[in-house]
Amino acid sequence: MAIEGRSAEDVLREKYEERGWSEDIEKIKSREEVKPLPLSEEEYQKLSFLLAKIVLQDRDEKLCETYFELQRRAYYGNRYSPIEELEEVEEEMWKMGTKEFADEQEKHL
Repeated sequence: MAIEGRSAEDVLREKYEERGWSEDIEKIKSREEVKPLPLSEEEYQKLSFLLAKIVLQDRDEKLCETYFELQRRAYYGNRYSPIEELEEVEEEMWKMGTKEFADEQEKHL
């Protein structure tokens, strides 16, 4: 649908620019193309809890990346809701993956 001769994509791009959001319109489109997980929501939740536990126990950055990819596919591909019980755990994993955890440890020494 065009508004005043502009496409919906043009309007969306303008809105993002007005708000100062740096997210590219192509990234938004790519979210629509995310493959869904071949798991039921219950299976996805069980796997998320197990994977989160292993990531924190082993401090494994590769598994951490896998966890966040699982969440991305579940959210954008399957339209599953985020698991509220894992919010704090995800914050710890995020810190680990972005090296914030190491920075905080050094501050306490």
